[in-house]
Amino acid sequence: MALSLKALQGPPLRTAAGWGHRAEPSWQRLPFADCASTIWRLTGEAPALTNIVMHGSHIPNDSIYFVTGRAQQWLKTKTAQIRGVRAAQQPDGSFRYNGKFRRGHFEDTASGYCAAHAVMLLDFANATGDAAALAAGRKTLEFMKRFRTPRGSQTWECALHTPDILASAQLVHAYVRGFELTGDRSYLDCARKWAVTGIPFVYQWSCRPVMLYATTPVLGATHWRAPNWIGLPVQWCGYDYAYALTLLAPHDQTLDWRRLAWGILIAAEQMQYPDGEFAGCVPDSFALAEQRRNPANINPCAIVSLRLALEGQLDGLAIARAGSHRIVSPFPVTLDGTKARLTAPVGAKFEVLVDGARIVPLTARGHDVLDLAAP
Repeated sequence: MALSLKALQGPPLRTAAGWGHRAEPSWQRLPFADCASTIWRLTGEAPALTNIVMHGSHIPNDSIYFVTGRAQQWLKTKTAQIRGVRAAQQPDGSFRYNGKFRRGHFEDTASGYCAAHAVMLLDFANATGDAAALAAGRKTLEFMKRFRTPRGSQTWECALHTPDILASAQLVHAYVRGFELTGDRSYLDCARKWAVTGIPFVYQWSCRPVMLYATTPVLGATHWRAPNWIGLPVQWCGYDYAYALTLLAPHDQTLDWRRLAWGILIAAEQMQYPDGEFAGCVPDSFALAEQRRNPANINPCAIVSLRLALEGQLDGLAIARAGSHRIVSPFPVTLDGTKARLTAPVGAKFEVLVDGARIVPLTARGHDVLDLAAP
């Protein structure tokens, strides 16, 4: 954690303009929410920013909006994003891809390409109770039951047909969220099925110091030719999958999903640069035979999120639901009927989102009770 924090607090990742998703100067620096949220989560201090831009990490973390008086901005931005996702959805619930990486595939859609959109729809429905987003998300979940292979999640460089662990991650995430929101057991069955599809991408044996639980990103190659990713793990794809397993584990004990997720995290931490210019960063890929870290070098926000989740701590926004009520908070919260119970450091100033529409500012007294039915 100290190594990750060091990477986020100074160069080469951080400049006056913000953070880079990767450390190389060719990557734009922006005041990314994920990076600011990670620093706040590790230190308790929110970086002073005049603006916040969403993203920055492979595992989203929007906490910073709720501890800097910007919860309304978060809601407005997310609402616009979901409006765009719904506009792209086809009547059958699918999402269609027509870029250059469609060549070689027998259709213009794939499981991972659809699942990435389903995750956005269902996470928004989870946070806000938005009925239209939930209905759209369920439509995609039903459409995706036709798929057998996880693929199509890395169409910025890999063919739509390429088997892909990132697709496994997004499919697990989408179906777990669908199960949590609806109670439909078929969605949990699908989440389990897609979790199993991720295992062939994970090294279960080792003949090198860093190898066990390393994750092959795709069973194929970039641009159909090179590099071929066998033996060249891309661990950020793996820790997206591991994070999805932390969502599945409370609902399914078919396999020890948490142990698999821990293994992937530890392999990622082994790959972190221990010192030097990029100390704390995670290499884009790791050559197993040479035990060599390959650029570009990624900020460590996602492995902080994964470690916190596996340790049972809050890594991002907490969402509690009961009946027709829900609350979104940057601090732990439970909901009993209309009574929300929040645990936050005394004196902490933050906002919560109530029932997807109302922003409530709070100053913590340690253990606070908020009646969601009160005006």
